[in-house]
Amino acid sequence: MFLLPQIEVQETPKKGKGVFAADVIPAGAVIGDYLGIVMPSDEGNGDHEDDAVYDMWYSDMADICPEPDDNGVHLLNTSCEPNCAMHPIGRHTILFAVRKIFPGEELTYDYFMGEQESDCEPGTDNCHCGSPLCRGTMYSNPTAYTAWEEYLEDVMEDLPEEPPVAFGEPLPPLDEYPETIEDNVIYPLFGNHNEEPHECGVEMISSMEDLRETIRNTGCALAFPELGIVVEGVMYGGHIVMKHMVESGRASSHKVPHAQAKKLAVQASA
Repeated sequence: MFLLPQIEVQETPKKGKGVFAADVIPAGAVIGDYLGIVMPSDEGNGDHEDDAVYDMWYSDMADICPEPDDNGVHLLNTSCEPNCAMHPIGRHTILFAVRKIFPGEELTYDYFMGEQESDCEPGTDNCHCGSPLCRGTMYSNPTAYTAWEEYLEDVMEDLPEEPPVAFGEPLPPLDEYPETIEDNVIYPLFGNHNEEPHECGVEMISSMEDLRETIRNTGCALAFPELGIVVEGVMYGGHIVMKHMVESGRASSHKVPHAQAKKLAVQASA
């Protein structure tokens, strides 16, 4: 279920359907609720078993299985540099914009699948998002996934695992939804590669909070001319992705701990 008017579903050359911004989507905006048929978690989505990548975890008892041909947030494609993310409200999975999204930009989120099962067919869950940081798989970094599980356990600690309707019935929407979701360090955050980096003063790199807030609100990578670097984003675990500014040629991206990035600011100020 979509909750924003400024989105549209389009066919994409390599990924089937995709969801795109018809207008600017501000940071934090709630995109929609992941609704579908409630099914036992060990049965998949029945008639659409080949589309099981659409299944969303509800609890250890149940999954949410949307109808693949319906329009809804299940049509968002995966990316290793996403502009949207999952957020739990009760046991509903809400998708929201982690940063400002520009008109014409495709909405994506990290499917962030857990540990790969031994009976999965090779290549079934490869990622083809095209990001320079693509992991090559929709399965998550084990350390990052553990942190996500701990986060979910904390926010869902007292919630019943039994779904509110019988298996085979659609999960009803919530009575009300927030308009925005606040930032959280649990989410990775990257600027749009097609937009000019937002120029920043050297002091900003010392504050992870300021870095995240600026990427989130501008939707852009951050340029630090005094340091000769561009901060492209923040990965799971707080590692900063940055590249050196060059007059010509191609600079490769690499990740560094935030503490190392702060040392650059200290050196530049000395």
